[in-house]
Amino acid sequence: MENYCCSAYYINVGLMWYRRRSQWIPKTEGLSQDLTGRVRMEVTQDEFISPSVRRITLSFTGPSHMSIVLSPTPGNKIIKWSLTSGLPQQSGTLWKNRPVYFIYRARGMEPQKFDMTVDFEKDTEVAEASSQKSTVDIVFSSFYIFGEEMKSTSMKHFIRKFPKWTYTLGWSAISHNYRIPA
Repeated sequence: MENYCCSAYYINVGLMWYRRRSQWIPKTEGLSQDLTGRVRMEVTQDEFISPSVRRITLSFTGPSHMSIVLSPTPGNKIIKWSLTSGLPQQSGTLWKNRPVYFIYRARGMEPQKFDMTVDFEKDTEVAEASSQKSTVDIVFSSFYIFGEEMKSTSMKHFIRKFPKWTYTLGWSAISHNYRIPA
């Protein structure tokens, strides 16, 4: 099983009860290439700033609302990041006995890049004993929650089938999983 079940979560669902109650309906058609092509993560810088500390700068591009879930592999620990002055707080949930960090980003309507730098300290002994050949696993999700891009034609058709007395809310999301090699 992948971190956050490879699903696009709008909020931190580190509490297991919330994940068990979450539901979605698979779409018969995918999102347009125009929409999916706008969502991506790139490693823009990757360097060792000391023998045991690796600094990685990540650049995220997507719509106005995004979530990023980081989970360092065994032997790798986040010791600093560019988002806050202190150490990041874990989300409260472990995944495969690893810490998980949930970041939610919302901004104005115009897409723009979101960059963050993360320093990982490596414990070589633990990392080599692990079967993981990566530094961190990342789930990057983007949410189209307003405008024409919010609902596909098939979603609009599906929503029209509900009785008039119901209130429906549908939106589209794209989720990508990344693994940064060791």
